[in-house]
Amino acid sequence: YYRHEYEAHIKEKRCPALVCKELIHYYILPEKCVGCLLCLKSCPSGAISGELKKVHVIDESKCIKCGICMDVCPEKVRAVIKYSGKMPDKEAKNG
Repeated sequence: YYRHEYEAHIKEKRCPALVCKELIHYYILPEKCVGCLLCLKSCPSGAISGELKKVHVIDESKCIKCGICMDVCPEKVRAVIKYSGKMPDKEAKNG
């Protein structure tokens, strides 16, 4: 039944459902980030760096994968993405 799920998790180290914290990542799209500081101020682990009106960056070694950055990013901006496995290509991110 779930062979494709098993293979994705075990062989490819990715979670298609984007629910397994060990296998997901958050990324701020530089072309969309407006540097509003909302994610930086909201991050409980201090994993986000940046300055006002400058692109912010997530330090994966500090990220606890709580998703708050994605929740607080303004809907009209939507600069934070959640992915698993390889970083999505530019077309997929903008789509």
